[in-house]
Amino acid sequence: MENSEQPTKQEQSGSLTLGNLVANLNKVTSIKIVDEWSGYNPLAPFIARYNIVVGKDRVTINAVHSVGPENYVPLQESFEISYGPEILTDFLEQVAETSLEEGKYEAAWFYTDSYPSIEVKLKVGNRQLKLFTSSQGEYNLPWGATYNKKEYVISSPSLAQAYETLLGYSDHSRLQILIEHAEKTGWQPQPNSTNLLKWHEDPLTNE
Repeated sequence: MENSEQPTKQEQSGSLTLGNLVANLNKVTSIKIVDEWSGYNPLAPFIARYNIVVGKDRVTINAVHSVGPENYVPLQESFEISYGPEILTDFLEQVAETSLEEGKYEAAWFYTDSYPSIEVKLKVGNRQLKLFTSSQGEYNLPWGATYNKKEYVISSPSLAQAYETLLGYSDHSRLQILIEHAEKTGWQPQPNSTNLLKWHEDPLTNE
């Protein structure tokens, strides 16, 4: 059984950063991102998924963008981009410098009909650091984090700024182009008969 990590001096004193919390944060081997928005739009949700694999000489980003509601066939595009490993340097440095405190995450909500959801999973050795937010407003603050079975709250914009930099390398702007294409062409989501059948089945009787 894996031993629990002992609290660091920074954690005990209250001046905790993600770099203090996660040993060898710069040794990330993969990052998985799901960035979703749903709300008052007939074409929603809009979803971007990125699987970032860190190799010895290259960083490969596999991307899937989709437009369309659940149980329908979405409008999708997928693509792959490769960079040198240095593209993660600034991102991981900003992540490492991000301050946080132990506590339960609560999203900040200011208005209805807009529901963002961002989840970033970083694999570091045999552990996983999960960063997430469903907050509205600038930088989607606060963010939450889970690591080593503990939950943390992030109120600093530095993490969101780092995330936006990483999205730039992931060609996230192509999702907006896909949305605009759907709107201009009058694209309508088509029902997925298989999914709809499952949706209408009684979970107890399968009828």
